[in-house]
Amino acid sequence: MVKRITKENAVLVVVDLQERLFPAMAEREVVEPKCAKLIEGARLFKLPIIVTEQYPKGLGPTTPDIMAALGDQENCTIIPKAAYSVMEDPAVVEAMEATGRKTVLLCGIEGHVCVQQTALDLLARGYDVFLVQDCISSRSLTDLTYARARMQEAGVLSTTMEAALFELCVTSKAPEFKALSALVK
Repeated sequence: MVKRITKENAVLVVVDLQERLFPAMAEREVVEPKCAKLIEGARLFKLPIIVTEQYPKGLGPTTPDIMAALGDQENCTIIPKAAYSVMEDPAVVEAMEATGRKTVLLCGIEGHVCVQQTALDLLARGYDVFLVQDCISSRSLTDLTYARARMQEAGVLSTTMEAALFELCVTSKAPEFKALSALVK
């Protein structure tokens, strides 16, 4: 069965894009702007957005660029956590269940720790997981490579920021098309 990303079934989960953590990530100068565009696109399509922060007291809040992309934070929940998998946090599980959606667009850091454990736990709970490949990173590209392979072997589907957003759009006749085209330029 082919799985699709639609505005009616998708939720965006943004994992730990934090001030003190992001500077150590590989390819951060590419990943952070792509994550910001993904968030802006999710807002354009009115997707629920769940943002997590791993131990914000020590790792700081979500980066200013990501906070700017979240804008007024309508349809957005920001949740601090201690466990690596977001699905180990009852507040996140509750927020996920409240959306009523079973397709997850997943982005964030670190790919081989929090993102991977989250993806595996989402799969175990029956979610369809789309890993937005150009919106994840780790300190080590080797760790990231093996995490991507493990997630794919487990059943996580791959996409990119632009592919996911245009899949949400469906047609150039959609009311969001013009704004989406401007966003991805």
